[in-house]
Amino acid sequence: MAGVGGATWEAPPSYLAFDQGALGYQFKGLDPFAPQAEAPIVVRKREAVALDLPVHRTRWRYLDDLHRAAIRRACQDKTRDWRRVVLHASRSATGNKDLVHHQVLGQRPHLGVGPYHFIIGNGSFSGDGEIETTRRWIAQQEGGSMGVPEIDEASISVCLIGRFQTTGPTPAQWQALDELMAYLRAQLGALTLSAHHEVESTAPSCPGPAITLENLRQLDQRTW
Repeated sequence: MAGVGGATWEAPPSYLAFDQGALGYQFKGLDPFAPQAEAPIVVRKREAVALDLPVHRTRWRYLDDLHRAAIRRACQDKTRDWRRVVLHASRSATGNKDLVHHQVLGQRPHLGVGPYHFIIGNGSFSGDGEIETTRRWIAQQEGGSMGVPEIDEASISVCLIGRFQTTGPTPAQWQALDELMAYLRAQLGALTLSAHHEVESTAPSCPGPAITLENLRQLDQRTW
């Protein structure tokens, strides 16, 4: 496609380019009317669905005593300055901590341990909403899921089992993430919740278009 001044512009491949932004599916590409500038191009809008979260929490349903104790013990190490929780997807319909980490380490063996601090299951190979604490969290290692060390150093990486291209997380996964955020904040203070693609532009499709930024803001703004 010809642009202004003879420049050419082509939409990037959909499987690389699409992202879920505040307005809907987007990709950043050269604006055909201003070839020197990049701009988000809206392809389709997706309506955000309100999350079904308890107004008042009276008990921990997904974050059991063992997991809370593991979080507390690890938080006693004050050498790391956690600033945010970054949400990822396994990009697989099924899985659990061991399966996800085995797959990632097969591709990136230099990591030594899996890249995520917490895994939240969808009912396959682990319970629906089950929170699994990993060796990376216990050892208080920086995240290993992103390509920018400065981001990984201050980011707690949480991976939801699922693809999230057309269907979002299960209600149990959302509620488990809500509990995990609440407890981490109780131990560490203010933490923001971000999608992977918000903090690293090289991951435009993670955690998937069915997890809207509106949903993340709804969860992020919850009072505890």
